[in-house]
Amino acid sequence: ILGTGTAPSLGFWVYRDGWAALCFEMAGLNILMAVIAWMLPDDRREASRQPGRWADLSLRPANVHAFVRAHVEWRVFWLSITTGAITFGYGALTSFSALFADELGVAPRSLFLSVMAIAVIVGRLAIGRGLDSLGPRRVLLPCLVVPSIGLFVLAAANGAWTIAAAALIFGGGFGLMQPSYTSYVLAHVAPHQRGAALGALLAAFDTGIGSGAALFGVMSQAFGSRVAFAAAGVLAALSMPYFVLAERRLGRRPIAYGIAA
Repeated sequence: ILGTGTAPSLGFWVYRDGWAALCFEMAGLNILMAVIAWMLPDDRREASRQPGRWADLSLRPANVHAFVRAHVEWRVFWLSITTGAITFGYGALTSFSALFADELGVAPRSLFLSVMAIAVIVGRLAIGRGLDSLGPRRVLLPCLVVPSIGLFVLAAANGAWTIAAAALIFGGGFGLMQPSYTSYVLAHVAPHQRGAALGALLAAFDTGIGSGAALFGVMSQAFGSRVAFAAAGVLAALSMPYFVLAERRLGRRPIAYGIAA
């Protein structure tokens, strides 16, 4: 979240030296991330200590089906389309909110992402713990609605104040939606399925971001940024009814200890 809030300003600053400088900077950050990942403990050692379920899995043809079943939790993936519908708009915002600010003549360009990052951080620190007592589902349902409102406000924005208001609304809902949804999923899967469940969740989450960043550009070029943001808002608004229908496949009975449904 801090990266999202600071990247636009830093990116525009680096871009003053040209596109090549920006690409080299991003390549350097990715190499740094790869070095950090390389230094992490080897999880295969932990897997070798667990006989049966994990240690014998490989990518040999005879074991592909077992590998997929062990590493992909399909029920969670289909349920996680809920978050994909919202991260479609998030992907569009991270890629195009600065350009939209330019279009409106609003400075700084990174206003939306900076305010959104503040809203996410403050929301999680200030009220995140207090909402734990309500249970993840009670927090999640309203948070699935709020981001769409932020996108609709942004679609109608005409200046810095409305952009900031849209960022506060979207960030407030998005910031609490992500941890509450993760808690909900982990409460409904067995401990040995948590890795696969989180993988399925992230797959849907990142698919939404990638498709939003790609398709929003096409829509904005064809129909304008306002229409594209409104379309992203409509898709986000569908996340809550989709969740209510799709959660029946996951089951409502919590498995994790100490977490209420």
